[in-house]
Amino acid sequence: MDTNHGIYSSDWTNGGIAITEPPPGEAKLQMFIAMDPPRHDVQRKAVQPIVAPGNLANMQNLIRERTCKVLDGLPRGETFNWVEHVSIELTTLMLATLFDFPIEDRHLLTHWSDVATANKDVDPNAPTREERLAELQKMAAYFTRLWNERVNSSPGSDLISMMAHNPETRNMSPQEFMGNLVLLIVGGNDTTRNSMTGGLLALHNNPAEWDKLRNNPALVDNMVSEIIRWQTPLAHMRRTALQDTELGGKQIKKATRW
Repeated sequence: MDTNHGIYSSDWTNGGIAITEPPPGEAKLQMFIAMDPPRHDVQRKAVQPIVAPGNLANMQNLIRERTCKVLDGLPRGETFNWVEHVSIELTTLMLATLFDFPIEDRHLLTHWSDVATANKDVDPNAPTREERLAELQKMAAYFTRLWNERVNSSPGSDLISMMAHNPETRNMSPQEFMGNLVLLIVGGNDTTRNSMTGGLLALHNNPAEWDKLRNNPALVDNMVSEIIRWQTPLAHMRRTALQDTELGGKQIKKATRW
């Protein structure tokens, strides 16, 4: 399915990756994860260097320094909110770095991620359609200012500069620009904080595994991969069948989404 886009499509025009359909009057966001090749490939390639091994290695000391600072600053002997003080804080700090986003405004990234994924079907307190669109417009305006600054300067190593100076992404439509911003913000926010939180909960609920890890810190590398498998950071990725087909002995009708 992942490689057969001729049958299983991710494209937003066929339904995209959304868990639910957008409210009436709200267009589907056009982002490269909701595109099929070749458009998906060239847009993804524009930002892929941000997670290249060499680039991550260059940020290793910064990541360690921030992690130690956050953990050392936690309250001792009292209850605190791990998600707020650790998962969100560490994730937002790094996301701001990847965007070269003003650190003092970093919590806007968490806010916009929450707004973009809010759904009244599961949360009655989620913003209305009008409130959601208003917040996403604020996001687009803020990033448009950053975009204009980066496009008129020498290419940098941050996500905005990568898109602003790449011929495949520098002329995106407003819908694609907003869609790719939402993709990168949510992708860098929800996934990491979900795994970071779910992983801690898994260790808490399985003390023998926690003891094993404490007795052998060399297991940390394997633990990271296991946490992602144990606590999936995503709900699901939807595809749309472009023709009648069969998968694993099951008949799938054209236009089926799952």
